[in-house]
Amino acid sequence: MGRVIRWFKGDQMRGAGQWGWTIGMLGAGLVGAVLRLVDLGNRPMHPDEAVQALRFARLLEQGQYEYDPQEYHGPSLPYLSWAVVRAFGLRKLQELEAWHLRVVPAGIGILLVLGPWCLRRYLGRLACLVASWLTAISPALVFYSRYYIAEMLLVGFSWGGIVGWWGVRNWLGRFSSGPKQKLPFGLLVLLGSCLGLMYATKETWVIGLVSMLGGLWLTMPPVRAIPKAQGGWAFGVVVATGVAIWAMLFSSFGQNPAGLLDSLRTYLYYLPQAGGWGQDHVYPFWHYFQRLFAWKMPGGNWWTEMFVLLLALAGGLGAVGWRRFRLPARQRRLAQFLGAYTFIQAFIYSAIPYKTPWCALGFYHGMVVLAGLGWAAIWRTIDSGAHREASRFGNAFRWGPLGRITGGFATKAKPKLTEPVQQHLDVPLPGENKFCLPSGHTTGSQPFQKGKTHLGVWPTTKSGMNRRLLRGPWACLIKRGCLSALLLFGSGHLVWQAYRASFLAIADPTQPYLYAATTLEVAGLVATLEQIVQCHPDAEAVPIQVFFPDHQYWPLPWYLRRFRRVGWFGSFQEAVGSAPAPIILAHPDMEGDLREYCYSRQPPGQRRLYITELPQGPAQWEIRPHVWIRLYLRWDLWEAWREKISLVPPELGIGHFCNLFISPPLLPIFLTCFDSKSYGSTPFVSAIFNSNNSKELVLNRFDRMSKMAKIRVLDVPEVPANLCVPKNSFFCG
Repeated sequence: MGRVIRWFKGDQMRGAGQWGWTIGMLGAGLVGAVLRLVDLGNRPMHPDEAVQALRFARLLEQGQYEYDPQEYHGPSLPYLSWAVVRAFGLRKLQELEAWHLRVVPAGIGILLVLGPWCLRRYLGRLACLVASWLTAISPALVFYSRYYIAEMLLVGFSWGGIVGWWGVRNWLGRFSSGPKQKLPFGLLVLLGSCLGLMYATKETWVIGLVSMLGGLWLTMPPVRAIPKAQGGWAFGVVVATGVAIWAMLFSSFGQNPAGLLDSLRTYLYYLPQAGGWGQDHVYPFWHYFQRLFAWKMPGGNWWTEMFVLLLALAGGLGAVGWRRFRLPARQRRLAQFLGAYTFIQAFIYSAIPYKTPWCALGFYHGMVVLAGLGWAAIWRTIDSGAHREASRFGNAFRWGPLGRITGGFATKAKPKLTEPVQQHLDVPLPGENKFCLPSGHTTGSQPFQKGKTHLGVWPTTKSGMNRRLLRGPWACLIKRGCLSALLLFGSGHLVWQAYRASFLAIADPTQPYLYAATTLEVAGLVATLEQIVQCHPDAEAVPIQVFFPDHQYWPLPWYLRRFRRVGWFGSFQEAVGSAPAPIILAHPDMEGDLREYCYSRQPPGQRRLYITELPQGPAQWEIRPHVWIRLYLRWDLWEAWREKISLVPPELGIGHFCNLFISPPLLPIFLTCFDSKSYGSTPFVSAIFNSNNSKELVLNRFDRMSKMAKIRVLDVPEVPANLCVPKNSFFCG
């Protein structure tokens, strides 16, 4: 029990020791790795992930990469992915799986969990451990560590820049003690490398840079004049390292020198986008905070990371030196820097109208580390030996509501008269033999008097057992035990949300971390296509055409990567001169243009019937929320697939009628009979019926299906009456 008490009283985990702290850090890293690496490919590829994957495929297969100043962000993600994927022994896009690519941001996320260790001397062991633990289990940081986008890389490189800068800052501060200081070459290289990688990751790196400079301006201590030689060398190392990385990546290692100029021109395109001019994704100022700390959509659950926010606010109070949350000078300076960095970045991101939820990671990670310092500040405040000045405000927490619940720290003075007062109260105060009373007055060097009540605004219980429990060490134990239970509860809530977001609600549009995400129906579309192509002689080489307005068909290029002949079109004007493919995927709103493309533009003898109702399964799929795509199959391929998946065995004999409906109103239709040998079915009889001032074509034919089937055929426009119909073809034209 004594060891437990010493641990709870230990301001910086002195009782736990070096091994306990090391095990705690390794445990945080292990939990973070499990949440980030297990079942990494479970979630459908987001359209942004698919775009990045297809651009990376060119680098993987052809060894070529060109920076695009208008889209797709910087080159650091594809080049890091190249190193990882090549380590797996992969060389082709068709060989890739989603988890191969997501290993890159997941690895950065794991390193970010261990990142506070780099500043352990300035954070303190307790704050370092709590910051690592919160980083490991934060639902937002876990979810986007499993996302193949550049955001997690930007956060990781930003933290590396903070680590490098804080080391350089302390080196500059040491000039006050002497003009001769050894150049911290490693820290300078780290700072320059991380700044260069931030630039090469995403255009929003300038927001992180401005936030760092703001924190620097607010927290830079006064230093003596730095020798010009050392100052010049330090500045030169940082700039040279950053420029070298920038030049190598943006020029594609010398293959594309124009990329250097493009890296500067890119802000001409992104500034209007950030302003929300003519763009979607425009949200109010508080949108990021709503998503992170108070999110609920109709039909969904509550999502919140309020526990992190409250601890970060406590860290901010410790940064400004509020007496209830006093931090040591070394921790307070770092808390001030992180507070300024987080506040400036959060304000800039919130002020920009264009918002996507992953952009919040930049300031949210700073908030998580600041929360670790907030926990350390609260832990010290709860301690009966917390460092506080002799003032009534400094004792307000001790004698406030929490003190009232526990009855105060001590009410009866039992120690010897000659012992210093601070030993009884465990309250180290400035000066010798001085202690603080609830009223804020000091008694100088007066000793305790036996049997006299010195402390306690509220009366104490008469029970001897209660008096022993409410003395300083035991009160500290009780309060810190309650605080530890609160940490476990808050951590458990965060772990549950992280698990639910990354493993259960992977395609739930009501969760705050998904945004314009791919639905689970895409997997059904791919499975259907894989069944259909097996009925074609060319198998996976069968021609497929995809028509979608403005080329917004993502993430389909990723999911159809194993089909070797896929054409991607943003309009039917782009398909002029090409014949319709046996398989066509198109947005439902483009069906009118599709009829014209398949029939009116094709010469006689090359017009084929396309079916939109499939023998099995749906005919259209929701690839993104409220974004649909429809499948059109050429009749011969449809017939071959139907015969393959027929549920009634052939020995059952003749089946029932199959009614084939064409609607809405049709104009003259020219049909020819099937060749029964080619299609394995008896000829059919056609008739045109008039009803409700419309024309409807019903095709009656015998087949082996067990029940009536309604098959919708692509509507066709009017055609000349003298159209020649070739034999052995079935079409509307």
